[in-house]
Amino acid sequence: MRVSKNQRRLKVWPAVLMAFALPMTAPAQGPARGGPPGGVMGRGMGRDASMAADQAGFHFLLLNHGSIERSVTELPDGVRTQTTSADAEVAAQIRTHVAAMHRRMEQGRPVRRWDPLMAALFEKADLVDLEIAEIPGGIEATETSTDPETIALIQEHAKVVSGFVARGFAEAQLSHPTSGAIRESKPTPRTETQPQAKQRLLKQSAEFDRVYIPALALTNQGLQKPSLEALTRLREWLVAMREGPVEATSGDRPSLFDGAEQVVSESIRLAQAGELLKAHATLEPLREQLAARRRASDVDYPLDVLSDYHAVMEAIVKPAKDADASRLDAAAFERLRQQAAAAASVWARVEQTNFHVEGAGPRDEQLQQLESLIRANREAISRLNQALRGGDAAQVLAAAVGIKPPFAKLYMSFGDFTGLTKRASSAAGAPAAPNAPPSQLPDGWSALPASAEPPGEVPASNDLTELGKQLFFEPRISLTGTVSCNSCHNVMEGGDDGRTTSMGVLGRTGTRNSPTVWNAAFMPTQFWDGRAVTLEEQAGGPMLASPEMGMSSHDLVVSRLRLVPGYVEAFRKTFGGDDPVSIENTTKAIAAFERTLITPGSRYDRYAAGETSALTQQEARGMQHFEQVGCASCHAAPLFGGEFNEFPTMADDLFVQRHRLTEDRGRELATGDEADRYRFKTPTLRNITLTAPYLHNGSAATLEETVRLMGAVQLGEDLDDAQVADLVAFLGSLEGPFPEIAIPHLPSRAGESILPAGDPESETGAAPRP
Repeated sequence: MRVSKNQRRLKVWPAVLMAFALPMTAPAQGPARGGPPGGVMGRGMGRDASMAADQAGFHFLLLNHGSIERSVTELPDGVRTQTTSADAEVAAQIRTHVAAMHRRMEQGRPVRRWDPLMAALFEKADLVDLEIAEIPGGIEATETSTDPETIALIQEHAKVVSGFVARGFAEAQLSHPTSGAIRESKPTPRTETQPQAKQRLLKQSAEFDRVYIPALALTNQGLQKPSLEALTRLREWLVAMREGPVEATSGDRPSLFDGAEQVVSESIRLAQAGELLKAHATLEPLREQLAARRRASDVDYPLDVLSDYHAVMEAIVKPAKDADASRLDAAAFERLRQQAAAAASVWARVEQTNFHVEGAGPRDEQLQQLESLIRANREAISRLNQALRGGDAAQVLAAAVGIKPPFAKLYMSFGDFTGLTKRASSAAGAPAAPNAPPSQLPDGWSALPASAEPPGEVPASNDLTELGKQLFFEPRISLTGTVSCNSCHNVMEGGDDGRTTSMGVLGRTGTRNSPTVWNAAFMPTQFWDGRAVTLEEQAGGPMLASPEMGMSSHDLVVSRLRLVPGYVEAFRKTFGGDDPVSIENTTKAIAAFERTLITPGSRYDRYAAGETSALTQQEARGMQHFEQVGCASCHAAPLFGGEFNEFPTMADDLFVQRHRLTEDRGRELATGDEADRYRFKTPTLRNITLTAPYLHNGSAATLEETVRLMGAVQLGEDLDDAQVADLVAFLGSLEGPFPEIAIPHLPSRAGESILPAGDPESETGAAPRP
């Protein structure tokens, strides 16, 4: 390759500009060419440290192809092209991508080897003359050659790159044959794949993924002992495949798994040295390389659509993880909208995919879980789109990062983890890394905000919150004058009442456990079934609930308050007007007080803010387990709860029968929609150590029991004692500190009781207005 350096020249190779894409479809690929498999100059499978970053950059350009402009002028000996964008971030990524491709050329690390046009062009790299100049918004490239075949390749390739700009991912999925006048270098003959051979490839692919996925997941989790077990099992499978019989008509084994054994052996070496993330990075390209080879053979393997979604998802998650919400401008929002639309489009293909592979693939019990796992991914994408409509930058970034955990859980469900050391084991023999606080939080995790902003129409004044505190502790707005908000949500402790189900007036009990009031201000909805959206709406509900405060109407609540001169004065001082005592103002005041009931600054929050010593080693392990086994897919930071989820997801588990988990139909009782059956708002785990008993019906007595139950009925995980202990320890780090609250002195009655003298249930009249 010869590069001219006149003008403001960039020493790059333009022939690969925007030519690097995830091989989502591909022609046949034969045995590795060039150097040894995995070597620097190798054409086979091997570790490529910058592959993921380069892919992410190219996918960004594909997703934003609509903002890119490109012109091509054919020359007698090549082409002159201009590739630009008015979007500064896209223009910068164009230049970054060119530089990345140049490094690949210099280092002998080609891309899109499965694409005949690209493969042929890489072979001719030394015959290309370049002149590259920065221009406003991008680059101008002049590519020429004295070799007729190379000239034809240059001109053909320029058309393909223009296709990337015009059609984005739709073009990137295609392979591009060389024209008839161009002699392909080292052509690879294709063998027609017969139905029997296709079925064999499907079965082999499913068997491979059952042992490949655990190795990929465990190395990513940094767990040495189970990683080595999984990697050894994977290599043994590949050896058995290599040494087994090959059907003479298929030719499938060399083209599908060629080079994979060397990759796995290198991963084992890295894992033995404790470099588990490098082992993971070495393994990961296998997924997409095998997908390309299957599609080259016209084999429609179900899990390949997950690879397609993974590429689009990572293009969203990686930038969002490091983004600053305060700098998310209109252009960034628009890019995210386009990316979210692309993710939804690919996910629609996932939902239409039949994941059953005859003779292999997911087992019956796994297929039963797929529906709920797929729904969780659909809801994550929906939350992202909802956040984009809402326009809150912090919520958008959290939702963007949040699409990854449910996908990881779905993908891992196709792996076979049986016989391996527990994934999150803290037993002897585990590496040192998981036994010390990790250097950073899991993706998307953050600390609890320091305040809960009230709605714009409610003034956050001291008078309002003080009045709200009095009303929160006021029992006289209950039927018998004995039950206040604090009776069931004791802010002197964990914000609940410590009962299985709450007890209200006349000893009546409900059917659900009292949720904590601490941090309820951050909840998107209230009550287990979400029937109230705001704190104001929630505050008026228990007053009329028969098993709680038991009042017959809100008018009766207001009439009692009007009989207390101190309340009339406090309402006038706070709200003004001639008649300020109303149910609307009552619930506004209670909600304002509840917004002060937040507990930021827990040891977890301090850790999230950078104080790595805030968590003990056991708590740090527990945090890793929490993310890795899937707890965070429902209990997402920083609130560790709040979204709706199906509970239980595995209705045939013994825990479900023991704890009567299907007796309550959940949100269906509030909406009347059968689709909401067994859907509950996920409770916050903050201060969970103070709110026993647990679950919506209070049937779990201890936190340890609850952790085991949730692992079984929600995640399909049989958690061992060490995992449970670590998880419980981490949950303890979510506790407090609590603000200091003084029990208020309540306004005195006007010389006589405001409660009825006889049967409290006979009280129906409203007292006169003062």
